[in-house]
Amino acid sequence: MKRLSFAMACCAIFLLAIHSPDAEGGEGFDRAVERLSDELVRRADISGRQVIVSPHSFYDAENGMSLPLALNLKAALVRGLTKNNITVLSPDPDQLEYSRIRGSWIKEKSELFIHLEVIKFGEGGAEVTAAVSSRVPLSEIDPKALEADRESWGRYLIRRLEANCSGAKSISIHVRPIKVPPEKADPDLGPYLGEWLYSALTESSVLRPLDQQSAMRGVPIKELRTRGIAPKAKVEKEQPSLTADLIRADGELRGEAWLHTDKGIMEMRLRVVDRSGRQVTAAAGDIPVALFPSELMQPPRASATPPREGISKKGLFAEISTTKGEGRPVYHKGERIAFFIRLNRPSYFYLFNLDSSGTATLLYPVDSDGRPAGSGKCGRLLEPNKLLVIPEDGCSVDLVVQEPFGKDTVWGVATEAPLGLPESFTGEWSRSELVVERIRSRGLSGQSGYAECELQVITR
Repeated sequence: MKRLSFAMACCAIFLLAIHSPDAEGGEGFDRAVERLSDELVRRADISGRQVIVSPHSFYDAENGMSLPLALNLKAALVRGLTKNNITVLSPDPDQLEYSRIRGSWIKEKSELFIHLEVIKFGEGGAEVTAAVSSRVPLSEIDPKALEADRESWGRYLIRRLEANCSGAKSISIHVRPIKVPPEKADPDLGPYLGEWLYSALTESSVLRPLDQQSAMRGVPIKELRTRGIAPKAKVEKEQPSLTADLIRADGELRGEAWLHTDKGIMEMRLRVVDRSGRQVTAAAGDIPVALFPSELMQPPRASATPPREGISKKGLFAEISTTKGEGRPVYHKGERIAFFIRLNRPSYFYLFNLDSSGTATLLYPVDSDGRPAGSGKCGRLLEPNKLLVIPEDGCSVDLVVQEPFGKDTVWGVATEAPLGLPESFTGEWSRSELVVERIRSRGLSGQSGYAECELQVITR
């Protein structure tokens, strides 16, 4: 009902504008928008000033979609504003002293009605200081500009998150890979969706995404250790992740997606949580599957090792990150990799590299010869909520990127009882699939707590 009421209200605004002296027809789209910008500048008295413009602020009044037309509208508007000696700024929600422009459109028969507003933040919140409307023949507009593409859906979801936020102050967020049922789609779909949403967030007026690939650049390991110390109360997954702590984000964007191939849609649910785990905002949408790469919509091969992210037994949690975050970090030749681990309870921890050829290598804990440290019952009980740094804290392998390049899976296991491992990972114990199966079976069948974590590392 809320969406219907909103659409009806917008229609009423447009119908009033059609009969006002400002509503003119019969002109091209670009010319109409530039004329509207001239009138906005005059009415809002903003000539020579700085104004914030974002494509997220332009959308179809009937369905709320920020279609490709939003980009065309922004481009034409920027040209008109520039001619009026106005400096157009990218979105920055903390700069409340600047005016912002927003707008919408509605299609009726053979015309498109466009409505633009200048808003300013005052003591009572956002207020409209000027508004203008115009109409353009649909024949003047590329039909594809009125069809939703993948980027349109990204802008739509982010705008819904913005609309559900309270207050105008920005919140810096860490964008996590989207969770997708592992048996339904390619393992790369979740990270892909996270990167897609990150791109849409770069134009947000409220949510400020932090680039995990660069946020920790130049930060000493000693400093990262202090950031990686979790509050004593951290016992639930709802609180921000290890990476969010390492990059000092105010909150975190999380999401889930379900494929309904019979209906041709992907159901997506998003939410932003703050550092206490409290939900700040949420949004949802049913997105056509056809808009995404078809290879990502295919279930994994039957022979592939089942994804392991998120397995937790008896409340034991394990988190993993790197100096470039956990969202498919990219490392180049000669760069050093460091893995960060955090557990919520005293536990033993084991870290494996599962390469693309199906070979398993134990990275931690190992002795100076690279063999399982104290084989049999190897490892030591780790202190909870503090950062374990590998290789610094117990890995004899030099983690420097070199050929062959590709994509490796780094898999971590936490358990309250030490694992019995072989003296060396040779023969059957060198096969990733077998190692995962044996260790997981032991962990899930035992009486003590057990947890897994993983990430993919891309090297070039």
